Amino acid sequence: MNFNPKEQTARIAEYERRLKQLAAEKSQLQLYADLINRLSQAKGIDNVSYQIISLLMGTLGGNNITLFYTMDDTWHSMDAFRKVLVLDSAPENDVREVLANTKNVFLDDETDNYVLEADRVGNLSRGTTWIIPLIVEDEAIGAVKMEGMLVVRPDMMDHLKPFINYASLVLKNEIENYSELSTAYDDIKKINTVLSREVDERKKVQKNLLVSEERFKNTFENALVGMCLTTVDNNFLMVNPALCRMLGYKHNDLSGKKISTFTHPDDVALWSREIRTLLDNKVQSAYFETRYIHKSGEVIWASIGTFLFRDVQQEPQYFITHIEDITRRKKMEEDKIVLENQLQKTQKMEAIGILAGGIAHDFNNLLFPIMGMAELLLEDLPQGSLEHENAQQILNAGKRGGDLVKQILAFSRQSKQNKISIRIQQVLKEVFKLTRSTIPSDIEIVLDIQTDCGFVKADPTQIHQIAMNLITNAYHAIEQSGGKIIIHLKETVLETKDLVGSPLNPGKYAMLSVSDSGSGIDTAIRDKIFDPYFTTKERGKGTGLGLAVVYGIVKEHGGDIQIDSKMDKGTTVTVFFPLIENFHKDESVKKDQTLRKGTEQILLVDDEKAIIQIEKQVLERLGYQVTSFTSSLEALEFFSLHPERFDLVVTDMTMPNLSGDQLSKSLILIKPDLPIIICTGFSERMNKKKAEASGIKGFLTKPVSMFEMAKKVRCVLDEQNNIF
Repeated sequence: MNFNPKEQTARIAEYERRLKQLAAEKSQLQLYADLINRLSQAKGIDNVSYQIISLLMGTLGGNNITLFYTMDDTWHSMDAFRKVLVLDSAPENDVREVLANTKNVFLDDETDNYVLEADRVGNLSRGTTWIIPLIVEDEAIGAVKMEGMLVVRPDMMDHLKPFINYASLVLKNEIENYSELSTAYDDIKKINTVLSREVDERKKVQKNLLVSEERFKNTFENALVGMCLTTVDNNFLMVNPALCRMLGYKHNDLSGKKISTFTHPDDVALWSREIRTLLDNKVQSAYFETRYIHKSGEVIWASIGTFLFRDVQQEPQYFITHIEDITRRKKMEEDKIVLENQLQKTQKMEAIGILAGGIAHDFNNLLFPIMGMAELLLEDLPQGSLEHENAQQILNAGKRGGDLVKQILAFSRQSKQNKISIRIQQVLKEVFKLTRSTIPSDIEIVLDIQTDCGFVKADPTQIHQIAMNLITNAYHAIEQSGGKIIIHLKETVLETKDLVGSPLNPGKYAMLSVSDSGSGIDTAIRDKIFDPYFTTKERGKGTGLGLAVVYGIVKEHGGDIQIDSKMDKGTTVTVFFPLIENFHKDESVKKDQTLRKGTEQILLVDDEKAIIQIEKQVLERLGYQVTSFTSSLEALEFFSLHPERFDLVVTDMTMPNLSGDQLSKSLILIKPDLPIIICTGFSERMNKKKAEASGIKGFLTKPVSMFEMAKKVRCVLDEQNNIF
């Protein structure tokens, strides 16, 4: 197969360019996420307006930024010096054009031409005026005008849109809050003023009271926020239309009823406590947040401000309360917390993934010579001898070490799974035999297995690992006190109503659960049980990786895991795997374990001396002629002097000075048709797909068995020689 070095170099350059582009985009998106976070902390229309101006100026530059918005049918503006103006008329022509079209407008100072929607944004000079409309629900509520030396790029508007949309929403919310609440507060203040004059102005009270009642009625009935009057026993005396709409009831449905009837059960005590504080004359007014239940069953969050009116003898008469619906704000706050938690979890998993990759690489390099030497000893020692048995135990221990590396990589989601169509009950049968022989007989293990439970697409080794971890955890929970372990498997159908808070989609699933009758999991630590290295076991009993590994495997298989635990009653861990209807049952094929030999010349490169020695012994036993180097630079120098001498190169990936992929590129430039096999303990830079794309013919993951080495070397050489 011909190989074009220039084309490969171009591909690599494009790949590196794309990586840099993605990194730049990620940095830009993080910047705007930070801007949104900072804006969300601003309170009050002036602070919000100034924060929008400051954040845009800090991001885009410019000599001046002016924010225009309309409130109470009057235009206002604020500049970068926080100067607020009330305008006599609508803003200048360029701003009015933006508001009319609800589209961005650029003014190129060099040509003095307007550019709508930034069709030529890439050609604009740095001396540019950029006007952006602030739009909420297709309505322009204002605009931002930026002038001066702006940093404008073609992709700026796409990246800036989320911040502008959020800024528009926050600004509108502050405008509405200011407009709606100021009227209500002013009128209530007037009512309080009228009532406070009652003692000194008894003769005028009737006339003033009538005026006051009429004014109050108009305010009460037309207020945009909910308002009500309640007795000292918290029965509704009056409710305004806004409150009826908020709760979904008609006026007659609320009148005379207790406010606690419509309050969330968990908040009734809060209401009672606040009212008692007012009745005890400790304070005159109270402000707090609570929840109501809408007629539809929906939970409504509300901000409460309530005032207790007393007569001249200071006896409590009634409460007047304003109730503002803040459900949308609460939802935004909850979404923000969820996003922050997801970001923290992602960052934590990235850090652990880096650690796992480093452990995997070093551990596999240690296991390779151990397992390789054990295989050579097994060939040399007579079968049935004690020495042969000891060598077999060494090999078995090395394989278990390899499985441990796979567990670590599975946890960090960096390993490749061998997913096939399997029945979980078959795996459970093997796990039960193993665990029953190791768990004391006074611990009862009950199997409740649906024998015809359907197939799932999964890695049998990892399903085995999940079952072992869950059963072992259940045993440790009842090890001291004794008890029962129940293993349950059945098919189940999950509907939308069953999946609240779950990432799963409705459909058929295999449900595996392991229950114990232990002491349960304390609610204080329940959120930590999937964290890496967190364990409740005594020192030496656990690593804290068990449930973390299970969690990683389950998520990798498209499933979900749930914990149900009650103190002093026990714990149930339930795992869901999606069932497959149209499956291909993988037939077990007996592998040909014959070691395939050859006589070709092989260049062997690895910076680990122990690995070089074992690889060389294995290949020379197979008949190959081997030249080995522990320095990639020396290997490249030697090859450049004798390129026709070698039929194949086997190289490590991670080496000082010149890595395996870099060495391969240099060797292929010298001899384009040279077949190369890369062998790695673990590397994020190289996998089988990347190796094939780079023109590398073979890819092996350490530790490599003698059979795997022989098979891969022979296969690559035969393919090179067109032997099928």
